[in-house]
Amino acid sequence: MHIQEALLFVVGIMETQQGANWLTTEGKNTTIESIFGGGGMDSVRLRIWTDGDYDLDYTLALAQRFSKAGYKIYLDMHFSDTWADPSDQTIPSSWDDTSVDTLAADLQAYVTSTLKAFTDGGVELDILSLG
Repeated sequence: MHIQEALLFVVGIMETQQGANWLTTEGKNTTIESIFGGGGMDSVRLRIWTDGDYDLDYTLALAQRFSKAGYKIYLDMHFSDTWADPSDQTIPSSWDDTSVDTLAADLQAYVTSTLKAFTDGGVELDILSLG
């Protein structure tokens, strides 16, 4: 399997909050999908947070946009309200961390509902990264 992908989770925020627009080499307006697709990219990596800028609504809309343009979708689930990595992982504020069992139930419910939302939204995930 050959994949050419880009981490484009910030595209929607760049367009809506920063007024970014995309131009061809000739200076004509186009979409980011056309630019990267024209260069051979076939996959997009999107991160999703439990809350904050990259929540379900934002990330699902972006995934639908790229999926409709023919891109494979790589979803990177961060189980946090914000950026997380192995050295910095904060439990989401809406999850109950009073016991391992309740935390596990919240995690299971979140993953299940998120994957269902993507399926119901017409987005097939080609790669899923948990954590």
